[in-house]
This record gives sequence, C-alpha cells and structure tokens, in this order.
Amino acid sequence: MLSSYGHAVPVIGGQLQRTGANARAAVLRADFRGEEDALALDIRSAYNVPALKRLERTFVFRRGPSAALTVRDEAAFSEPTTFETTLITWGNWKKYSENELLLSDEGGAVRVRIDTGGEPFKITAERLDEDVPTRTKPLRLGIALCSPVKAAVVTLTITPEH
Repeated sequence: MLSSYGHAVPVIGGQLQRTGANARAAVLRADFRGEEDALALDIRSAYNVPALKRLERTFVFRRGPSAALTVRDEAAFSEPTTFETTLITWGNWKKYSENELLLSDEGGAVRVRIDTGGEPFKITAERLDEDVPTRTKPLRLGIALCSPVKAAVVTLTITPEH
C-alpha cells in the first residue's frame, strides 16, 4: 500500500524505504525459544540517507500470561536527522496516556506503549485512501520524534488489552 508509506516501517530523514533487491534486511540474530522469539535485522540498506550509520529493528514476541510483541528501532546518524516510526491499523485508536495508545477492532484491543528514551514525539493519524478489499481503509499512525537527532531508540510494546 502506497509503497512503504502504508507499512509499519520507519521514515528516516523524510525518506521512505526504497524497493528492490539491494534494500533487503540482513539478519543479525534469530533466536526462537518456547517462551520468547527474537529477530534482529539490519535495515540500513532500505534507506538512501547518507547520514544513516546504523538502523536495527528488533522484534521480540513473548508468549504466556505476560504476552507482548516489542518492536525496537535503534538508529545512529552522522548528523541530526528526523526519525519516525509507524503503526498501521484497520480499526480505531485513541490516546490512552502520554505514551500509550489503545487500538481496537472487532471486539479486540491492544495497548501500545511508546518509549522514545525521553525524546519528545508527536503522533499523527491519516486514513489511507487505498484500493484495498477490506471493510475500512487502513489508518497510518505516525510516531515522529519532534526534533532531528544523532541517535534514536524507539520501542513499541504491544500487549493484549483484557
């Protein structure tokens, strides 16, 4: 959908992910266990941003009573650069607190805790006018650091809302 603008991936220095075989992720770590799975990727090659020195995305899926999906982006730049990450949903959303969102759809819900390491951030919401075979159009939630940074660590922790 709308290139990477309609996907839950970062926007670096105002640039979307590029396409093609040269923009593939490199697996840094893959650890799959009974209680927890972890996958770390180097996704620098997907961005044509000269200031980008490091961009790692780590997924951790924890099972059981404390089930959660954590998505952590760690970036480093040679000069201050803008950083935004994204959530895509077909449901509804509301701000639960300063750093938490509630996403709901068809009777289920998840809570998303946003940790930017103290960096101020803003949230934007945009309904994507895409030709998709779904009952609603997707909603893009942008989570952007308010100022350019030389380093960023943004962690989204997604948990079931009971």
